[in-house]
Amino acid sequence: MIDKVKIEYTLWQVMDVLRGKYAFGESVDCGLKLLLFKRLSDQSRMEKRTQFSVPREARWSVIEGEGHNLADKLSEALTAIEKVNYQLEGVFTNSEINFWNRFDDETLRHIIKLISELDISDENFDDLSELGKASEELIEKRASIEGYRRRIYTPQQVTKVMVELMNPQQEKSIYDPVCGSGEFLAESVKFIKKLGGNLSQLNLYGQDADSQECATTKINLTLHGIYNFDIRVGNAISEPCFLEEGKPRVFDIVLANPPFNIKYQSELLKKINYPKRFDYGIPRNGVGNYLFIQHILSSLGDKGKAAVILPRGVLSREGDEGQIRKSIIEADLIEAVIEIAPKLFDNVSIPVVIIIFNRSKSHKNQILFIDASCEYEAGRGKNFLHPEHIDHIVCTYRSLKDKDGFARLTHLEEIAENKYNLSVNRYVTPPADEKIDIPSEVSNLHRLEAERSELERKIDGYLQALGIKL
Repeated sequence: MIDKVKIEYTLWQVMDVLRGKYAFGESVDCGLKLLLFKRLSDQSRMEKRTQFSVPREARWSVIEGEGHNLADKLSEALTAIEKVNYQLEGVFTNSEINFWNRFDDETLRHIIKLISELDISDENFDDLSELGKASEELIEKRASIEGYRRRIYTPQQVTKVMVELMNPQQEKSIYDPVCGSGEFLAESVKFIKKLGGNLSQLNLYGQDADSQECATTKINLTLHGIYNFDIRVGNAISEPCFLEEGKPRVFDIVLANPPFNIKYQSELLKKINYPKRFDYGIPRNGVGNYLFIQHILSSLGDKGKAAVILPRGVLSREGDEGQIRKSIIEADLIEAVIEIAPKLFDNVSIPVVIIIFNRSKSHKNQILFIDASCEYEAGRGKNFLHPEHIDHIVCTYRSLKDKDGFARLTHLEEIAENKYNLSVNRYVTPPADEKIDIPSEVSNLHRLEAERSELERKIDGYLQALGIKL
């Protein structure tokens, strides 16, 4: 029998072979693509009825027996697999370059020999989820090492919070407009399975501007045993991929971690497709946070809900963003604002929040504020959420009740009095037994918010100048 430990050991042997010759991210891509190829071939060899088919001439055993020109022969075999499995388009090959040509015959032979020792057909697993877990951890390790070279990756602990907040049950559609590695979609299926839910009617949708990220999403989902997905390449702001009757399609649940504070050129915003998505306004500074929020709102059905990770600055910035926030608040589309602990993400130091949007709120004209900034265990350079922290956050959200020093259900009238500022610490104050000079702290808060906004503006400028995209 085979388990996660054995798969991870083999994958790290592959990484060792590639070490020094290739970037770590490129090595991970190579290892995951070959692992999926082996998985599909092993399933086809056992003549199991699966979602995907592998032509006999394109199976692992054929490539394993080749001695020369491995890159070209591997590319031919994997192209043949993609041609008969439309869902896997772009996973193994690229129409512009031959991914496999960067690896020499000796390197490929060594890697193929290592992975050949794994029989990853169903019969060799006591728990099929082990395969998905192994791939998931390698993807997370890649994100940790590569940092800013890739889009922000959502750690498993934060992904679990988001999915549990949404509590997917028998929803028919879940969408991620910036799907990255597919972590939200995979976690949603795991959550529904754990509850014994029916997956037969569930469909997963995702898009990402990065074709390699889309490929990783497809690999991740398939290795998790998830096949009912539709993943497409495209920037959600400029070209939404999922349309219905000439407008963006709507979904039951949206989960997203959009790139923070990304800026769009005014020329692009003038030519944007389906501009009605942005009826609340387009910020003149081109910052994309509220563009993503509005795209997500346009993607929600009448009873749809969404959980979105955003930089804390979206709660308090003024100007165009403040006016858009005011309109969304007055439309009563925000259900909860949750400030989470710092340093949960690799290479992201700015504070982040989770905003929950709901088109069918039970508590009209009120927003629940939760201060979960202290819910974590400190680690070396990074903090961690444990199950008890996740349970505390999720149970508080579901209760929709005040909790001294942790949560408060606040009427929109009070929020309006605060000039539509949604900063959590304006509404959730420490427990009464702590002696605090409230007027002094509020004054200090206003000063810090102004300083933070100015600092974020400067940081954005420095990162843009360095060519770093957040």
